Amino acid sequence: MQTKVAGQPCPDCNELMIQGKNGGGYCKPCYIKWKNQTKDQPKPAKPAQQDVDWDKIARGKVKHAFAVESFKMKMALDQATKDRINQWTDFVMQEELPTIQTEEQVETSEIPF
Repeated sequence: MQTKVAGQPCPDCNELMIQGKNGGGYCKPCYIKWKNQTKDQPKPAKPAQQDVDWDKIARGKVKHAFAVESFKMKMALDQATKDRINQWTDFVMQEELPTIQTEEQVETSEIPF
């Protein structure tokens, strides 16, 4: 490949080359031909993106957090711990909190603070 220098004839079409932005030379007819050629080419197809289940991703992150904390607490790596992690994950991921039924209501005037 020949180096292209401004003021010299283009090796492809023999037109005089002009000064480019980066100091090199280029031939305007060859540049236009190249630019039009790249414009006509179809863009490569993107791979089909599947719908992302963000709830499943969030659930996995919550479950991971509970698993890490269980490991830090030196809990046994068994089915009981796995079930406990799943119960906590279910509790956190619920859209509504469960209602708690109490046998007697606490009178707020009796609270000392």
